[in-house]
Amino acid sequence: MNTLRYVFALLIALSWSGWTHGTELYAFNGTCKNATAGVDGHLKLFILEEEGNLTGVSSVTGWLTGGGQLRGRKSGETFQFMSQAADGLVINWEGTLSDGVLSGEYYVKAQPGLPQEVGEWITKVSARKKKGQEGEGDTAKEFLKILVEMQLNKPVKRSDGSLMSRAQSIFEKIHPAGKGVSIFVESAEIDWKAESQTRGLDDIHKYRITYVLFWTGIITPTGWTRLKLSYNNKIQAVTSHEIVESTGTTNTQVENAVFDLGFVLGAAAVDSLFNSK
Repeated sequence: MNTLRYVFALLIALSWSGWTHGTELYAFNGTCKNATAGVDGHLKLFILEEEGNLTGVSSVTGWLTGGGQLRGRKSGETFQFMSQAADGLVINWEGTLSDGVLSGEYYVKAQPGLPQEVGEWITKVSARKKKGQEGEGDTAKEFLKILVEMQLNKPVKRSDGSLMSRAQSIFEKIHPAGKGVSIFVESAEIDWKAESQTRGLDDIHKYRITYVLFWTGIITPTGWTRLKLSYNNKIQAVTSHEIVESTGTTNTQVENAVFDLGFVLGAAAVDSLFNSK
């Protein structure tokens, strides 16, 4: 099943209709370190647990990339799950939840001719809900952050039909030379429709995100650029997009750098993404 279909299923789960006793929804934010390569990254997890079964999505950004649909099991406070990225990268994760911190080790499935890569990860609970309980944190906001982050890191087609990362696509519009690595969504703010009684994607009037583009360059080997973007879901349009700060040289006009970010919002748009190849 398509990763975004799993994400959308989690969104629907926010309404709690049809949930069984013991079902729980988690959002985690943290970091991971590839011990083999000595490289750090950011990690987001959005997990639905039902009777010990885990489904959800993960997003690895920063100087590392990966994530995708995840499946696994929870026994007591121990989480074991596997994630698979769109490019086929498979990672096995093992961790223990203690005092709101989920941490452990991960193992990348070895590629032909290459050594197995291993690492550590640590995340904190940023939102958590259980049927029949009030919960903690803003689950809808955390869902929006990981959904937008996944969309921003999807490959896009060049004019010649070849694929490139969206990080590279955005990088080329705002920097003169170098390579975009990944995009990390740092924060999100949501304005809900006044008449809304629920907290799903269709109930969003406007949202604002701050995100960081990680890149490599000749003069600056490891650089980053922080940007802010506002999107109006009612008119389906990006209303502002600006560079906040950067460690490199940037262009001044970035309004069109993210030409389809809003495409991730709304039932019809999500359904279109489900059916895309």
